[in-house]
Amino acid sequence: MNFGQPLFLWGLLGLSIPVAIHLLSRKEGKLIRIGSLRHIQETNTRQFKSIRPNELLLLFLRCILLGLIVLLMSEWSWSLFRDHKKWFIVEKGLEKRSSLIPFFDSLRADEFEPHYFARGFPHLYDSHSGNERLDYSALIEELIKAELDSAIIFSYGRASAFMGARIALPSNVRWISLEPAPTKFVARAVQSTRDSVYLRSASSSYKGTSFDTERRLLDSDSKSIPDAPDTLTVVVAFDEAFEQDARIMMAILKAIQQNVQDVIVAKLVGIPKLNSSERCDWLIWLSKAPVPEMDAQSIVLHVLEDAKVL
Repeated sequence: MNFGQPLFLWGLLGLSIPVAIHLLSRKEGKLIRIGSLRHIQETNTRQFKSIRPNELLLLFLRCILLGLIVLLMSEWSWSLFRDHKKWFIVEKGLEKRSSLIPFFDSLRADEFEPHYFARGFPHLYDSHSGNERLDYSALIEELIKAELDSAIIFSYGRASAFMGARIALPSNVRWISLEPAPTKFVARAVQSTRDSVYLRSASSSYKGTSFDTERRLLDSDSKSIPDAPDTLTVVVAFDEAFEQDARIMMAILKAIQQNVQDVIVAKLVGIPKLNSSERCDWLIWLSKAPVPEMDAQSIVLHVLEDAKVL
């Protein structure tokens, strides 16, 4: 016997209402004073005794009706002659989390079957790739068709896996969302000098990914080979009116070079000497003349004609 909404069983206290009505409705016989019993004949009292069973039957019917209403509201189900189907369902990756293993063991002791949260719900300890894209809504529809007595879902609750219209969970399913475990890894290692390396470490969690760059001595026992630094070629093109600005820009690029992993090769070129076929990664254009078409990212100076100097 199972109850989907056991809170409504408090309604059984209402059985006291028909009992109270029955007790309060019993009235004592009316006393009539007469002068003489000479003309009064004795009658058969059995027909009056039949009133008492009728009142008890009415009390019983009232209690039965009220009890059935309460049981229907509590979603009563009788499962004496069918097997209980109880599952706990785990999304791929959570079955190895050490903090959950004792909980999984206790559920198995309570006769819960372990399954993967994937199409077809394979057994938890069977081989499963887990590479398929999850669709939580489709899996819930499939779970409803399984007609389980109880199910507990352990999932990451990824927003990307909720596709289409969301389905309300049935009363026999409980969903537990868990945060992915944070991971740390080396995103990139770049050779700085012969015996040092720039190491960019990444820390990823459900909140986001952060990076930290530090310079370390190159370990001779390390098997990993650091990447060679990338080279960025920057051409600073200027005319006579902006020669001083061009030299300031070159000083800025040298200062940036001291704090980045990549190698910056900066060239200071006057516009008359600039070759449009010259290859570069960035072109800094300090002139009012139109920018030539070059296969490079451009930073262009815009001068406001009506600008006022305060």
